[in-house]
Amino acid sequence: MLRLRPYTKTDAPAVCGWLSDERTFQLWSAGKLEHFPLKPEELNVYYDRNAGENLWAMTAFDENGPAGHVMMRFLDR
Repeated sequence: MLRLRPYTKTDAPAVCGWLSDERTFQLWSAGKLEHFPLKPEELNVYYDRNAGENLWAMTAFDENGPAGHVMMRFLDR
């Protein structure tokens, strides 16, 4: 069963591993991240800098570990 939980720093290697080419990276990051390939520590630094009320990062997971990732910004509660 697929579930959703808050992103943790240990999810970064899986998320970065899904970005297999520069086009996919650019589409996924919407120009918010600087360069490809994205390193896990760079993703975590980005989230640390932008954490707060305006950014929610979530990870979809199943019994095998991370299976998807989404970042939502500027949500109206």
